[in-house]
Amino acid sequence: MWGPWIGCRVPAAARGRFSADRSAWSVIGDQPGLAGQVGGWDPATGRAHALGLWAGADAHGTFMRERHDAVVAGNRQGDGFTAIGTAAGEVVHETAGDMAGLAGALQSAALLRVADRLLLPGREEHVLEVQRRVRAPGTAAGGMPAGAVTRSLQQARRVVPAA
Repeated sequence: MWGPWIGCRVPAAARGRFSADRSAWSVIGDQPGLAGQVGGWDPATGRAHALGLWAGADAHGTFMRERHDAVVAGNRQGDGFTAIGTAAGEVVHETAGDMAGLAGALQSAALLRVADRLLLPGREEHVLEVQRRVRAPGTAAGGMPAGAVTRSLQQARRVVPAA
């Protein structure tokens, strides 16, 4: 699985329009390789975030080449934010919880918890072991639909000039 993570800085006055424009992304529901997508607002920062899950980087790349720009142009969502940051990477660990799979959890979960960590060199295996040994049993105990760890391989940031 491949997981792109997108964060946008949206002025408070534009948030309603941004949310409405974001709903236009439902047109990609038939895209081959798309396992699911979810989005929402970070209450601490007011930033908008979206997470997609794809069968792999190739499926996501095909979408980016063939449909992404048309959806953006069609909903003019780019007019509603002042900065965007993206990171994408391979899902390296999945944890089953109340749901059998991560894609199903995206459809039913009411809350998404994200922990963004920059690891020191050589610490990746330790972090994954902690996920397997500590987080997985907690998720399986109930109350959490599913969990995943994604290794971000690509990052991009863009600031939109003020008009």
